Amino acid sequence: MMHTRNCKVLDKYLNKDQFDVQRLEAMLTEHFGSELIESTNKRLEQHFNKTITNFRTRFELTDALVAELY
Repeated sequence: MMHTRNCKVLDKYLNKDQFDVQRLEAMLTEHFGSELIESTNKRLEQHFNKTITNFRTRFELTDALVAELY
């Protein structure tokens, strides 16, 4: 998803709160639907044996999975 040279820029935004995380989550839910997001969260939680409690965790686990598959 984000495993490119832009990853450092996105990581900066995620870790320094330079954008509205809640708005981004709302946009993702509106675009993809809550069912897809929940099923993706469950897959990530099972794969990494971690609980997703916020958007940052979801991003980090998604990025880690993409890096594994890449």
